[in-house]
Amino acid sequence: MKGAWVSAVFLSCWIPLADCLAGQKAEAMSLLEGIGESARELTYDGVFIYRQGNDIETVRIIHRADERGERERLISLSGAPREVVRTDLHVTCVNSSRRSVFVEALPLQSPWSGVSNLARRDIGDHYHFSVGPGERVAGRKTTRLVISPRDAYRYGYALWIDHESGLLLRSDLMGKDGEVLEQMLYTQIRLADDIPDHLLDSPLLTDGYTVHEPVGDGAAKPGVRREPQWRIRWVPDGFRSHQVIATEQPEGWSEHHLYSDGIATFSVYVEPLVQGNEPYEGLSTMGALSAFGRVAGANQLVVVGEVPSATVTRVGDSVSAP
Repeated sequence: MKGAWVSAVFLSCWIPLADCLAGQKAEAMSLLEGIGESARELTYDGVFIYRQGNDIETVRIIHRADERGERERLISLSGAPREVVRTDLHVTCVNSSRRSVFVEALPLQSPWSGVSNLARRDIGDHYHFSVGPGERVAGRKTTRLVISPRDAYRYGYALWIDHESGLLLRSDLMGKDGEVLEQMLYTQIRLADDIPDHLLDSPLLTDGYTVHEPVGDGAAKPGVRREPQWRIRWVPDGFRSHQVIATEQPEGWSEHHLYSDGIATFSVYVEPLVQGNEPYEGLSTMGALSAFGRVAGANQLVVVGEVPSATVTRVGDSVSAP
């Protein structure tokens, strides 16, 4: 009887707790999906601070979304003048110190833009979610979402989300001991109905700059695409192959494998060794970014992503040659 009483008391406590945890996850999913939607669909002008390790940068962001699509301009307010203009089709990077312009055939992608897929993933097996009131950020009321990893192969996150608009106003990426490895923090933000064209065009685009444009679609040229030959034999549970591209280069074939669990991502690159270039071997970290490299035959293999060093190392060791 005593055992039955204890079990009844335990279950009476556990069932509301389970309901609470399910409610927290559902609310977290809604908040995460809202971050991506707000970043894409709203028009705003703001300033944020980005910190990675000991490096700190202040950036102005101007984003417009209307019937013509999305357009965004990022302006570095510290260091040498640099700007990035992003559209639905291209990313243009302007560096005044090098007097160069780099154009990439990449679509505009907002932070946490992939979270709309989270509802279709059982990420509760890999992360724990906690939702509560957050302090003001850039003068605006926020909701705080904490995402804690359930294993050592992922980082944790603390997100401060604008209570009114759903925009992400602050994000802390945290290591296993809770230290902040990377931070984005808005100091001011203004929601707008429209933004004029001249605020979205970079004045740094002038004559005399060297322009580097993509060849084709930035991936394999027609007729030279092939199935990937290299195999990644281990990835952490929950990570799935998001994209695999094999391209032909003058030195031979290269491959890019992209993996994601809906929150974290990492890439595996395999490229032919170039004569005269020092191969990259070993492990390195910069803030939240980890990279592992090794030589595999006549190829350079690199795993890189915002995941712990143990993740990129174990993934890199698992890659096998054709």
